[in-house]
Parts: sequence; structure tokens; C-alpha cells
Amino acid sequence: MKRYVDARLSVYRDPASDAAIAAGRRATASAQDTLWALVVDAVATPDGARAITTVVPAFNDLFDLATTRTMAMDVHQPPLLYGVLLLLMAIAAFVAGIAMAPSEQLSRVHALVLAATLALTIWLTFDLEYPRRGVLRISASDRAITDARAEMDRTP
Repeated sequence: MKRYVDARLSVYRDPASDAAIAAGRRATASAQDTLWALVVDAVATPDGARAITTVVPAFNDLFDLATTRTMAMDVHQPPLLYGVLLLLMAIAAFVAGIAMAPSEQLSRVHALVLAATLALTIWLTFDLEYPRRGVLRISASDRAITDARAEMDRTP
């Protein structure tokens, strides 16, 4: 189990390195296969038959959660969404320009607020799309796994 958790942690250790993520995923798959084989062997014994209703679903949920997290790292919004977002930003800038055109003097404050708002919107969209590589990170769930691994070292 420690090897499995270490492998899962290695997937998140270096989020900017695709090679490190791939190596972590291979280590996770290997540890998962080993762990699953141990579970199957354990519940195949006469004493293990009672554990089938609790142990097998717990490990199945554990592996499903890991798969869900892996899929969340790989699945992103379609590029069309970003194209539409950029188009809407251009339309907003165009409409703002048309609205400010009759004015004798350009409102620099309004122009800067519009530009900053549009830039912040696109930056946040991309940053949230890649929560392991951007400024906004999902470290709370990683901390839970790290804490669980540390607890494994404390218990015999």
C-alpha cells in the first residue's frame, strides 16, 4: 500500500514534467496490479470470504478515485470554447470602442478596465483548466494524500 501511495504521489510531484507524470502513472499501474492481486489472494481464503463485502469495494473505490483524478488531469475544454471566448472578448472590445467613439476624449480608465477584465478572464480560464501547472493550485487534495502517507509511516 505504501508503494501504491508513493506512486500516486509521484504523479503529482512534478506537474510540469510530462515524463515524470507518465513514469508516475506506470508506477501506479504496477503497484495497483500488485495490490489488487494481494487483495484477491487474501479474500480467496476461507477466512477472507467475510472481507469480500468490505475490502474489495474499498479497494475498488480507491482505484476508481485514482482513475477519476487521472482523467481530470487529461480532459480539458475543447478548443472551440476558447475560440468562442476570444471572439466574445473581441466583440466586447468592439462594442466598447463604438460606445466610446462619439466622445471627444478617450476614457483611458474605461479602456484599461475593459482590457484588464478581458485579460483576467482569459488568464483565469486557462489557469483553472490546468490546476497543477498554474498559479491557482489544488494542493488541499495533495496534502490529504501526503498526510495519509505520513500516517502509514507512523503506524506499524
